Amino acid sequence: MSNSYFDPSEQNPLDILESIICNNEWPYQREGNDEIVTAVMGEWSDFHIRYDWKADQKILKASAMINLAIPEERKPAVLEAMNLINENLEMGYFSVWNDTNIISFSQSHMLGKNVADNIEAYERLTLNIISQSNEYYPILEFVIQSGKSAREAINLALIQCEGQA
Repeated sequence: MSNSYFDPSEQNPLDILESIICNNEWPYQREGNDEIVTAVMGEWSDFHIRYDWKADQKILKASAMINLAIPEERKPAVLEAMNLINENLEMGYFSVWNDTNIISFSQSHMLGKNVADNIEAYERLTLNIISQSNEYYPILEFVIQSGKSAREAINLALIQCEGQA
């Protein structure tokens, strides 16, 4: 049997993620065998990524807590913007934690049998979370801070300049 295969019941993806996090020199805190939280510098804001390992289901869930608090009066517009954004995402989704009104971007991954594939998948998972959080932050910020509607914010954020300055 090849060394690249293992018993998934014995593998903890947080061990791999801890190595990835250390290689990127991100500060982190590991909470036992089922959670790591790391701080990542984004393009628009810093955010925290929380990785939760569900060993019984062999699922790794990652969520980026985006540093945008939602005033209660803007919550319907933010939820509409997230719904419009989520319709176009291939992987992951935006949501609001109701108890704190904090925005998060989440994605899950089922553990595979090949260690090398899992390492690559965890790197892609992390890169996707960072990428999506950075890409859609301006839309959410427009809705929250400038009082724009969801559609106005999306149109403003997605304007692409033509030519060169």
